[in-house]
Amino acid sequence: MSNLPYIFSSLVLILFSIETTEGPHLLIKEINSIRTHGYLCGSDSLPVADTLIWSEKLAITAKQHAQDMHDDGYFSHYNRLNHDVGQRADSVHYEWNQIGENIAIGYLSDYDVMRAWLESPEHCEMIMYPHISEMGAARVGDYWVVNFGKPDSVLGLEQDK
Repeated sequence: MSNLPYIFSSLVLILFSIETTEGPHLLIKEINSIRTHGYLCGSDSLPVADTLIWSEKLAITAKQHAQDMHDDGYFSHYNRLNHDVGQRADSVHYEWNQIGENIAIGYLSDYDVMRAWLESPEHCEMIMYPHISEMGAARVGDYWVVNFGKPDSVLGLEQDK
């Protein structure tokens, strides 16, 4: 387990939409498109950031957390065992140097959840955070979780293989 600080985006977003979605894998395309152009997060103009790669381990932690929140009817960065994103990543042996998370509830399309995250400075800053290199995401019902990370070492990039 790492002793480095966790990065959280904790603003609660609740909005209902009638659009459909192509699923969480579309989020990486949308996030990478934003990162390659830079973005105005609140009043801060954030520069271009490297694109992210998909991490199955981060996707597993995202799916488990989205499923737990959906099944147990709660919304939090902490699960019922009071584990945060770092502890949940540790449980699937994701060896991380940086870890962060955006969550949302009430959105029925990737477009709407991305728009809401980008309109929230804290969530937008997490999307643009330059010290992450991987992400995994999941949606269960109208619960969305995207986990962001940077492996603990260059060897960490081989974790999912």
